[in-house]
Amino acid sequence: MDADIGECFQNFHMHRDAQQYFGVRVHNAEDGSEEMMAYTWLCFGARFAPYLAYQNEMRLMEICIGDTTLVTNPFGFVRVKLNILGPGYDPTKPRLMKLTADG
Repeated sequence: MDADIGECFQNFHMHRDAQQYFGVRVHNAEDGSEEMMAYTWLCFGARFAPYLAYQNEMRLMEICIGDTTLVTNPFGFVRVKLNILGPGYDPTKPRLMKLTADG
């Protein structure tokens, strides 16, 4: 999984309670009126924004992966096998393997 959220940063909504504090103040030079246009998406510069973007990405991944105990789920697995240094270590295989019922 790619955990780099730089390319998809603007895809996540800002929390409703925080939206009122972030935005752009638009000043009309002709009549002197001002209007506040709020951001609804995460914006760069907010200290909590990277955390929220990563949190939303992890929630989305959990929804996409679904129930891993189902046999029909392509992300499903029955057992986890560790391949660590010691007896039985095979450097050609990954260190952690999630195995399906058929192996």
